[in-house]
Amino acid sequence: MDSAPVTERTPIAQRRVAKGVNEILLGVTRANFSGQMLAGVTLLAIAIPEQLATSQLAGCPPSPP
Repeated sequence: MDSAPVTERTPIAQRRVAKGVNEILLGVTRANFSGQMLAGVTLLAIAIPEQLATSQLAGCPPSPP
């Protein structure tokens, strides 16, 4: 069984924060845009209710409108 190729990774201490939308969307192309959007919407649909439920279980009061 062959192992997956090793790719170089930037150490956390040497990483830099993206500065702008162009850098955030650097890897998005027309070919993978719909998949990226679907992944983002799916993540939001799962993460937001999960965090609301966790805060409710912890007894945190709801934030004012």
